[in-house]
Amino acid sequence: MVIIMALLEMIGVVSILPFMAVLTNPGLIETNSILNMMYQVSKIIGVKSSQQFIFILGVLVFILLLHLLPLRH
Repeated sequence: MVIIMALLEMIGVVSILPFMAVLTNPGLIETNSILNMMYQVSKIIGVKSSQQFIFILGVLVFILLLHLLPLRH
């Protein structure tokens, strides 16, 4: 159980850095294959701009971090 909690904690912390990279350089959405694939899929569900995509990405990171908080106790 401790190993699983440590892995989840690591995922939460590691998710912040890529999000900050996208915030500082939105061009990464076009050049990074994973982000580009996520962006193309998000266009299908109604995201119309890269700013909306970055906002949704931020919300997902925030939810991930909030979801992991109860596991720390």
